[in-house]
This record gives sequence, C-alpha cells and structure tokens, in this order.
Amino acid sequence: MVPQQDQLSEEEFTNKALGVASKGAIATALACAGPIGWIGLAGWSIACAYGKANEQASSSRIRGI
Repeated sequence: MVPQQDQLSEEEFTNKALGVASKGAIATALACAGPIGWIGLAGWSIACAYGKANEQASSSRIRGI
C-alpha cells in the first residue's frame, strides 16, 4: 500500500504522463535523425540533467539542508 503523501493527484499524474510522452517523442525523433540527432539527444540529456541538478541544489539551499 502506498502512503497518501506518495500518491499523485489526477492532474499531477496527467502532467507527468504528458511530460514522459513528449520526452519520448523528442528522443525518438532525434534518434531517427541519424548521427546529428544522436549528438542532439546527448546534449539534450546533459542539459536536462544540469537543470535538474540546479533545481535540486537550489531547493536544498532554501530548506537549509
């Protein structure tokens, strides 16, 4: 059983599902574009990881962790 605080609302679930589907579509399009697409996919992955790391770092500074 999943605790109540770990469950997503229907709106959050829909937003996350759309995000995953759109990221998958972009990744597929880039992968099908050949070598240039693979370079774009690698760059996009690095940019997403960098953005997520910055977001986590700033939220941990706010909370004082």
